[in-house]
Amino acid sequence: MEWKKAESTNRPLELDTTLSKNYNFVRKNIVEKQVESEGETVTMYEYDELIVPKADWLLFSSMTDSESRIADVEDAVIELAEIIGGE
Repeated sequence: MEWKKAESTNRPLELDTTLSKNYNFVRKNIVEKQVESEGETVTMYEYDELIVPKADWLLFSSMTDSESRIADVEDAVIELAEIIGGE
């Protein structure tokens, strides 16, 4: 699985579990842009998308939860180091 660039005229959900019977779609870095098309301004959304087979979803979500917890701990350690270093 790898993140790929995608775009849409509709704002995508960050997590879409209903679009496909076999896959879940995870999206991040969603950016709204105004694009000129045939004399009109059209709203487009660009984003990174990861397509995860539903059979692998439990493993993927547990890995994502672990990465989030690790990032939270790293942030807390940095904050603590700044507090200690400032004294």
